[in-house]
Amino acid sequence: MKSSSEWPDQAIEYAQNRIVQFTQSPLKDAHFFQGYRELALTNSGHSELDDFLPALLAKAEKDKLAFITAKRICAHFEANGAGKPRDLSVWLSDVLMDIKKEPKNGRTGPNKSQTEHLFLLGLVATIATVYSRPVYPSVSTGDDGSVLDVVAVASSRAKKETGKTIFPAGSSAMKNRFIKSKKVLSFLPKISAK
Repeated sequence: MKSSSEWPDQAIEYAQNRIVQFTQSPLKDAHFFQGYRELALTNSGHSELDDFLPALLAKAEKDKLAFITAKRICAHFEANGAGKPRDLSVWLSDVLMDIKKEPKNGRTGPNKSQTEHLFLLGLVATIATVYSRPVYPSVSTGDDGSVLDVVAVASSRAKKETGKTIFPAGSSAMKNRFIKSKKVLSFLPKISAK
């Protein structure tokens, strides 16, 4: 947990930097993977990638979105020079040797607005966890502010810096956008350990 003297200034600066990076980066960058991974893990009930991978790779046999997700995970590890989990390395080798093929039918991935929703959910979750602050504005947060208040301020500052607006600059509008973003979880592939 960060000290209270770092709240909200450092949280606003962090959120602003992430928003600026996101608006200036292609949607295929690592931020998408991180947000997708965190939300998929949460949605599946698993806490680690190694627990989540076997179910994802099994689903990738017939589900195009799961296959593309596995490819993105591989690309993330390669781009960051990190070692892949064994299951993922075996799967990638099978794909490269044409033993495993991408399913022909199905969703190919999230569209631009869904990616923005995923990014917002990941950003809010990170700030709430790091600073141990409530997500939603309330009477109890008062002048201290909530995570959504911080992200709204950061969004306003990011707009001044980049000239691009992807998130609302007001607390009430940000709350509505966050609630709408939470509905994006319904498009994530349902992955169970079975």
